[in-house]
Amino acid sequence: MSRFLLMTAVLMVGAIACTRPDPLPTTTLVSGTITVDNADAQADFSGIQVRVFTQVGLGIDTLFSAETDLDGRFSGIARIPATGLYELAVFRNGRLLHVSDVVLAPYDTVTISGTIPRLAETFRVESPQNLAWATYKRLDRQFERLMVLAQTGLLTADSTLALMVQWSDLFWSMNDKHPTTFAAQAASVQAVQLLNGVDDTRMMDRLAALPDDSIGLEAELVFGGDYHFRTTGLDKALAYVDSVRRAADLPLADRRAGRRRIELLIAEGDAARATDETRAYRAAQHQPAEQAWAENLLYELENLIPGKPMPAFTIPMITDSISTETLRGTTYLIEFVSLRDRDYQQNHPRLVRLHQRARAAGMVFITVPIDLEMAVYDGFFTERPLTWPVAPPGAFDRSGIGRTLRVDRVPTRFLVGRDGIILDRYLTTDLDELVADLDLLIQAPNP
Repeated sequence: MSRFLLMTAVLMVGAIACTRPDPLPTTTLVSGTITVDNADAQADFSGIQVRVFTQVGLGIDTLFSAETDLDGRFSGIARIPATGLYELAVFRNGRLLHVSDVVLAPYDTVTISGTIPRLAETFRVESPQNLAWATYKRLDRQFERLMVLAQTGLLTADSTLALMVQWSDLFWSMNDKHPTTFAAQAASVQAVQLLNGVDDTRMMDRLAALPDDSIGLEAELVFGGDYHFRTTGLDKALAYVDSVRRAADLPLADRRAGRRRIELLIAEGDAARATDETRAYRAAQHQPAEQAWAENLLYELENLIPGKPMPAFTIPMITDSISTETLRGTTYLIEFVSLRDRDYQQNHPRLVRLHQRARAAGMVFITVPIDLEMAVYDGFFTERPLTWPVAPPGAFDRSGIGRTLRVDRVPTRFLVGRDGIILDRYLTTDLDELVADLDLLIQAPNP
């Protein structure tokens, strides 16, 4: 139950930290200069491409594209769905040279500069929004380092809780130092999240202090709903969500609250009621995106939740194939990942150790990369052991398994029992829940 709520909170905060919901297209002026180091006075810096894009599912939507002129200058208009964090990439001669974050806001002006080949050192993105974002990123890196210490056991539980409160205050202070910026909004949500289950009274006070906009609404529904779910149960949590919906003077309140009710019903394990409300939600919506969300969730409720049979699949391997039929009678973990993902790279040694224990208990691991390039595959396994079956590049697309299992984010993992029934699904980079579940199976006779 708490597992689902944590996953939901992470996903919804991720949505807050990208774009605001239901936006109207707006524009941002993007310009700058990219040059090449040690070039002579007559050098031609033209043809360097600068692009801004956002990820939609597993696809990419390009929002801005420009090429440098002879002097390395470029400019253009980025058409963005809303204020948010996007990815910026620099290419030369078809080769990717640099990727970084960029905050784009309506009617803002962003100036970019850098020198090839030292783009990692020289790349600059300047605007008030991006200066604030750089401050937030520094603060967040410091916090992450402390959390690593906490996870290694170097900090006591009491010290860790005290740090959560202290860092909540630091993130909240971004509102005073960089008011009305996207960074302050993201930091405010993080400040609230850090108090969730640590200091609930203070968390609810901070929720009340958030602006009456889509971000404040989202945070209230996620964290306020979580608080009431944990402390007073499902009915009180649903009543709270309904009260937030009535109080919000926003067109999207009905939709966001409707979704949150469904998520809480799923967290409670009431799949039947969640299915009924999802059907009602689909019938009440007229926007294609909302209807598609409901259709996708209905498919998941009917096919992909724990207790359902694993949908049939076949994955081509290098010399053979793996399918639900060949795996029947075996407890297995199948994961869909990007080998480029740094979190996956960092977690891989822990997965290797977990696999050693799981294999001794008769379990099987299978990895299906979404990457298409053999160079990425070879690069990943040059420095790492290949200790369980890994599908070759392109197998994910050829198998069509992404549609069958609704793999629209990575990592996605399914734990399936010997009888072919889904035991659990994991949509987070954190491995603690998976480790705990596998520990129980490993200790059980004949998992």
